[in-house]
Amino acid sequence: VQVTKTDFFRARLNGQDVQKIYTTASDDNEANPYAFYKFNGSVYLVAQDGTDLISVKVDKKPGNKVTIAQNITTAVLPYAKTYYKGINENTLDSFVYVQRAVGDNDTQKSGNVIEIMRPDGSEGGVYYSQGKSDTIEAVRDGMLFYRTTNDAGQTLINYDNLHDFLIERSPSYKAYQERIAGYATSTNETELSEYLANVREQLNGTVIEGVSSDVTSTYCFRPAGEQSNLVYALAFKSGSVDLYSNLTASVTVYNQACTLLNIAEGYMYFTDSGANVVYRTAWDKAASDKVGDELKEQISHDSVTATTFNGDYCAGYIVYAGKVDDWADGYTFFKKVDRAVGSKQVFVGTRVSGDVKPDDADEEE
Repeated sequence: VQVTKTDFFRARLNGQDVQKIYTTASDDNEANPYAFYKFNGSVYLVAQDGTDLISVKVDKKPGNKVTIAQNITTAVLPYAKTYYKGINENTLDSFVYVQRAVGDNDTQKSGNVIEIMRPDGSEGGVYYSQGKSDTIEAVRDGMLFYRTTNDAGQTLINYDNLHDFLIERSPSYKAYQERIAGYATSTNETELSEYLANVREQLNGTVIEGVSSDVTSTYCFRPAGEQSNLVYALAFKSGSVDLYSNLTASVTVYNQACTLLNIAEGYMYFTDSGANVVYRTAWDKAASDKVGDELKEQISHDSVTATTFNGDYCAGYIVYAGKVDDWADGYTFFKKVDRAVGSKQVFVGTRVSGDVKPDDADEEE
């Protein structure tokens, strides 16, 4: 039995008919990204295997792996939050993104490039690098966010909805946009709704101009949806969190260093230097305008000591793993947060037999 590589399987919902899809060629892939995609009538596993990005077509039986990118340093594999029959396969979540070293066939001869493609490796190509070593910041809310530099040597965080790029490089994306353009004046409610939800025009620009050296991480997003022109970036610095926008001036929304866990429903959820309590604050309100708990509202109880599920948002709840008592740690808690006055944290699950208070614990105390 191998223990250093990563295996991918599939099974029916009843747990039967288990099939191995792929075993990585390289060791220590646990932290590398992977995702499953539906494209052109088939399901694909896409995974980073060492410095390769591989794709496996999974139909009636798993197919052979295809290496769709090599010498990669970063893979970003966005995916839809919900899947359904007839889902639109022409959003940015339907493509995969890699940052890789330049190759012999690239016009750029040094540094790295960003490459975009379908889950099977088709269509797409190298993003407009213009001779600069751009790096991927995120793919989120129908936007590619990336770092680049201007002629003055400043570091920028730019955004691009990739409409023009995909019209030029993705025949299926172009065909879809041309098809729904015909629905613009349709009297059919379904056709008109599809047009309004999915028609795109080119949108690109800069959300942070001059990334300072004390920025440790960023969170770039477009909360109003993929039709919105308003783009934001939260910059997490050594002593504050600053909100940037492509349309308004920057503002400090939190006046201490912290670690972001999640952005949900107008709030950012975070831990401070202790990393054992989950807090929240409004991401779109200046710190100077916040009073009382508005600046730092405690969400979890005082013992979030586990490293998983800290700050997942689901159906109005923040989900985290933490300590039940001195004998039980790493259990799931739910906290209702989608209302002004939150509920108490709720422990969900059953203790395993070894995580209960011993009968003689009171005597030892």
